[in-house]
Amino acid sequence: MVSPGQELQQGRYRVEEVLGYGGSHVVYLASMPLLADRKVAIKELVLSSPDPAIRAALQDRLRSECRVLAQIQHPNVVSVLDYFEEAGSSYLVIDFVQGKSLQQYVDDPSSQISWDRLLQLTRELCAALTAVHERTPPIIVGDLKPANVMVDVHGQVRLIDFGLAAVLTPSASTQHSDAGSSPGYSPPEQYTGEVDVRSDIYSLGATLHHIMTRVAPPSSLKRLNGEAVLAPLSGGTHGAPLWFCDMVVRMLSLRRTDRYGSVREMEAEIEAHSEGPPADPVSPPPSVIPPVGSATRMVTLALAAPPKFDLRPFAVRVVAVLVVAIVSFFVVQTTTWPAIERREAPQLTAGLVVDTTPGDVKMIVDGQDLGSSPSMLEGLAVGTHVVELSREFYQPEKLTIEVVSPAAAFGHPGLRVLGPTVTPTISFTDDNGYGRLTVQMRQEGQIRLDIEPAGFDILVDGQPHGTNHPGGTQLTLSCGTHQLEIRKDGYETAKAVISVLPGQVIPWSQKLSTATKPQP
Repeated sequence: MVSPGQELQQGRYRVEEVLGYGGSHVVYLASMPLLADRKVAIKELVLSSPDPAIRAALQDRLRSECRVLAQIQHPNVVSVLDYFEEAGSSYLVIDFVQGKSLQQYVDDPSSQISWDRLLQLTRELCAALTAVHERTPPIIVGDLKPANVMVDVHGQVRLIDFGLAAVLTPSASTQHSDAGSSPGYSPPEQYTGEVDVRSDIYSLGATLHHIMTRVAPPSSLKRLNGEAVLAPLSGGTHGAPLWFCDMVVRMLSLRRTDRYGSVREMEAEIEAHSEGPPADPVSPPPSVIPPVGSATRMVTLALAAPPKFDLRPFAVRVVAVLVVAIVSFFVVQTTTWPAIERREAPQLTAGLVVDTTPGDVKMIVDGQDLGSSPSMLEGLAVGTHVVELSREFYQPEKLTIEVVSPAAAFGHPGLRVLGPTVTPTISFTDDNGYGRLTVQMRQEGQIRLDIEPAGFDILVDGQPHGTNHPGGTQLTLSCGTHQLEIRKDGYETAKAVISVLPGQVIPWSQKLSTATKPQP
């Protein structure tokens, strides 16, 4: 570790203070005396492996990756200025960014980020990721989170830390990375080291989610194991519209295939939703009194004597009106008019937010695969829709959702759950045309029966579950304790009490013998 006041590279850099620590690095504020004390940030990379061969391999990789990072010139990516090795340590020199990190904004309860500012932050971060992803070879940031995003004094977003970036080879779509993980911002695949551009998309989604909710996202592994769920997003968060909330949720999909395939795809969606004609200005009616300070013209009215009342103009007007009315009557009676075209009213639709515990539950709506929960289903027409939810080691749920007409929903399409497998673990509330369906998935396990001979009746908790087959029979049951009974006329009945745990497969083998006849 370097002390304040110490010089590096024969006086080229003078360390002034420690800016922060990371899991494998220390960041210093330094000045360059030969360049009018220009401020830079120096990142000391800690290679903790005691194995000289591993340390040498890591240093080789650092040199090659720093050469690649130094070629990136983008206004939203901090510039790499220098790399050197001294006294057994490796140092990376980057621009010093004056400003605040997004983490500081999130931690400050007095700071407010409007929807317009949130959209601009998203666009600039997308631009930064596109710049590094579309290089040849592409670069994976690997450590995108609020603490590693700075907003400088001019309001511009700067990505300041690439961790130990993964550089993809041209022949590979994924790359093994030795970068560590940041709980809450790292996708599940990063814990195994297999990363690609979709891994950064997850981290960007987690960063936006943290900004919008001011709640740190849970670890993706805990979400994967059903131990934690994301804080819900709503259309009112920072004024963000529902399409943006839905975009963030998709970015945070636990399965890579459910996320966006590239940042370009996200940028196209943002621009598609941002386009539209400008709002028409609303002008006040002529009767509105002009505001104070507006330009007005004063008119002086002179009083005149009242005119004499004359009946002749009035009589002429009455006769003219009668003539026009008579002529119009005959024209209407003798004219053939075209049939009036009937136009159907626009179809009303509703939206449904689906939240599940745990998350990442596969959703099929009306036979169409719509990805994983949590998600926002839009455009549900009036009528019934079948929602099927499934996840490994959990009992599947199948619901029928009815979108009711406006007359039954106080002026907007409403929603209600009809069944057929509605259980007390499912709740539903209607909120101004957008519903929220919350499903508590029930865990399940399996019992594998290997009973000889075949053809026995299987009863679970007194209810029939078919017969056993040659080669074994597998039963899927909810977690908990179950009474199992195997019986057949002429054979002894086998009974057992079995506790089923989540995801567990319990083997049960038994050879049943014929029943002993009682002696006369």
